[in-house]
Amino acid sequence: MQSVPGALSAIFVGLTIVTMAGQQPQGPQPPAGGGRGFGGGGGGGQFQFPPRDTQPAPTGTGRIRGRVISADSGAAVRRAQVRLASQDVRNAKTATTDTEGRFEFSELPAGRYTLTVSKAGYLTLQYGQRRPLEPGKPIELSNGQALDRTDVALPRGGVVTGRIMDEYGEPLADATVQALRYQYVGGQRQLAPSGRTAQTDDIGQFRIFGLSPGDYYISATTRTSMAAIQAAAAAVAVAPPPGAAGPFGPAAGAPGLQAVREAMGGGDDERTGYAPTYYPGTPTLSDAQRVTVGIGEEVPGMGFSMTVAKLARISGTVMDSQGQALARGMIAIRPARGGPMSLRGGPNASTVNGGVFTINGVAPGDYVLQVRPGGPGGRGFGGGPGGPDLEFANVPLSVNGGDIDGLVIATSKGATVKGRLTFGSNQPPGDLSRIAVSAVSTSDQGAIPGGGGTSRSVNGIFELRGLTGPTLFRVAGAPSGWTLKAVRLDGADITDTPHEFKGGETVAGLDIELTNKPTRINGTVTDNRKQAIKDYAVVVFSDESDHWIPQSRFVRAGRPDQDGRFQIIGLPPGGYLAVALEYLEQGSEMDPNLLEQLKPKATSLSLDEGETHQLDLKLSL
Repeated sequence: MQSVPGALSAIFVGLTIVTMAGQQPQGPQPPAGGGRGFGGGGGGGQFQFPPRDTQPAPTGTGRIRGRVISADSGAAVRRAQVRLASQDVRNAKTATTDTEGRFEFSELPAGRYTLTVSKAGYLTLQYGQRRPLEPGKPIELSNGQALDRTDVALPRGGVVTGRIMDEYGEPLADATVQALRYQYVGGQRQLAPSGRTAQTDDIGQFRIFGLSPGDYYISATTRTSMAAIQAAAAAVAVAPPPGAAGPFGPAAGAPGLQAVREAMGGGDDERTGYAPTYYPGTPTLSDAQRVTVGIGEEVPGMGFSMTVAKLARISGTVMDSQGQALARGMIAIRPARGGPMSLRGGPNASTVNGGVFTINGVAPGDYVLQVRPGGPGGRGFGGGPGGPDLEFANVPLSVNGGDIDGLVIATSKGATVKGRLTFGSNQPPGDLSRIAVSAVSTSDQGAIPGGGGTSRSVNGIFELRGLTGPTLFRVAGAPSGWTLKAVRLDGADITDTPHEFKGGETVAGLDIELTNKPTRINGTVTDNRKQAIKDYAVVVFSDESDHWIPQSRFVRAGRPDQDGRFQIIGLPPGGYLAVALEYLEQGSEMDPNLLEQLKPKATSLSLDEGETHQLDLKLSL
């Protein structure tokens, strides 16, 4: 299924007009490009908050000016939010357009920037973006350079309206309605929300706005009010022993468990409810109908009735790694195939012993139960440097309508990993505190909440806690000109091989080596008439298919800068294939099936450490 029909794509291209002109400064310019640079990361929830960067933002003599206009009328878009970010500079700036739609960023140091514009009712666009789900173009700025026409034409977003009803055809208030579309997440195509999430009013009506042109599935769910969720969070889903003082005992004046349970809709008589439902009224995605939205189009009449389903109760106990009932914490549940946390934890009114939990109103489906303990002082996810080791759990679960009672969940501390940054025979860069080390889970169940995450180094030393399962390590925030070279554990290279960590272990001896000799690919692209073109995408990928995996360092995609030149930095030495395309959906370069299709059209090249390779490609049709 194509997410954007060809006709809509053409319309989008025609409306998102972007132009740039500027003075060329004297002196040499840095190489231009469109690559992602180096770094990466992601993974689980952040365990250790990095120290605040108190260093003053770097300044320079560059300038970027522009104007934001409406794509359909050419009128100025006032009070649009413009964000200028750079990995080289690491300090984002924001501006608001004036009455004529103009904005300006001054005193800019040289670097590669991305510019993003947003305004309610319009699509959020990056400079140079021509189609939905496409990354924008980087802006290459030299010392003293003035770019005075960085203009962006914003198309209006599409709108979907309709009414949600119950099984009797009566309006259903407070239902959450989303527009979902397929896009690439971690190299896999998944349904993800798009536009603004809507909530039905008292007559069941909803309005979703800010949609890019494309095909969507409209889904509706019901859930308790945010006030009830907050009440349950205050009482905490996993109850402490009876009579305990503190935030969960009588001394704290916490709401009674029965009151909280009633607020959460957790009565014993709640045996049926509404399953997540897709337009035109089916609980099964395969039976749902796609809704096509054009550029700025309003699509009315997308109403349907919710599907009644038998809802299950999940109850059990949570034990820590020492076999003791977990004193306090929360249970959350999310779809097994990705998606946000979706369910409410609620304590069982008849049980006040520590470690006991009950979750009511679970529709049939495959889920992952995630346990998050409460930290000292109610800190929740992580105690920070030097704090206690908190415990977590990740449990797959299938629900078919029947209750699941007596579930026993054992939490684990996860592994603690200690390591250092190394730089080979080179002198380390001046400020190591900017360099962050990330633990990236490669488990298909996702990272355990609170584990892994990111830790900034202190004098080149770092520590990550709560790691579990297969994990890769990546760096972000490295100074310009530095990139990841190798990750070694006790001398073994694990740079591109996920290492399996076990709960409770402490692992030292992780060395992460950075190099100031990154590879660079510079180039241009021509069409079949040998004319240089400025709008395209480039994919460079390893000639070994074993490297076509999520979070791979051996696959990069990029777009040209304002002058039509691309640059990709930091690929590991080795053999590669490169191809230029008219359009590439963001994230799709990690799809092995796509790379296999591109392989016959690609140009071969090899890279040595520190090599700069000039590559001129012909657009592949």
